[in-house]
Amino acid sequence: AGLRNGNIVNIEAASNAIRNAIENAEQNAGIEVHSCFTAVGGEQIEGINSTGKVGVTAKGKGQREISEEDIRRVKESATAVQISLGREMLHVITQDYIVDHVDGIKDPLHRLGICLEASVHIITTSSSIIQNITECINRSGLNVDGVVLKTLAATQAVVNEDELELGSILVDLGAGTTDILLLHHGAPIFTASIPYGGNIVTNDIAQVLGISVAEAERLKVEYGCCWPENVSSDETVVINGIGGQPPREIPRAELCEIISARVEEIFNIKP
Repeated sequence: AGLRNGNIVNIEAASNAIRNAIENAEQNAGIEVHSCFTAVGGEQIEGINSTGKVGVTAKGKGQREISEEDIRRVKESATAVQISLGREMLHVITQDYIVDHVDGIKDPLHRLGICLEASVHIITTSSSIIQNITECINRSGLNVDGVVLKTLAATQAVVNEDELELGSILVDLGAGTTDILLLHHGAPIFTASIPYGGNIVTNDIAQVLGISVAEAERLKVEYGCCWPENVSSDETVVINGIGGQPPREIPRAELCEIISARVEEIFNIKP
């Protein structure tokens, strides 16, 4: 409640939704919650790849050990990019270090070198989005410990080390948006969001079958499938009647075709 396509459009409604979710979580977990991390996504998120380069020693001085100060300086160099007014950096994630033209280094500390380079992925977001979500959470009675990109948080939960290193695409198909994070060699290299998600699938079902959005959501959750080959031709689903009308049956394959068409369209949209 209070959100549209990942953006907060009603602070009071969103605050109430957060409060209800926290109360349910407290009851189920048997603990009292005072603070939280919040995840953000949607079209307001932008990812930028950038590089930085610093000298470890002066010209002609030879090699020395790379220090934490050198790493701090090269990160500072890599993040010296122009950011639009009203935006702020959410994350700066190191992809790779290069020491004297040798790449693929994850931790350059104490290596001998003359020149240090770094490749980073910078994730930025709208400052107003951070302020709005923080206000919603504060109104619900909680403090905000931090704000993270939701696909980055999902990566920590579902992507294992081999998948992270070899390369994966994480797709988070939410209610209002579909968020994407491309991972390679242990770090994100591309971030994007599409302003379509599960809600548009529910609306398609409601319109095609001539039923309420609530009933369409129930059918999607209980019987939905976006891969027609997984649905048997003799399976049926029952649609609850409204306004005194009796229930009716339709082939589950018909429901699947509605879902499949929209999901295929979502997956073919270029971010």
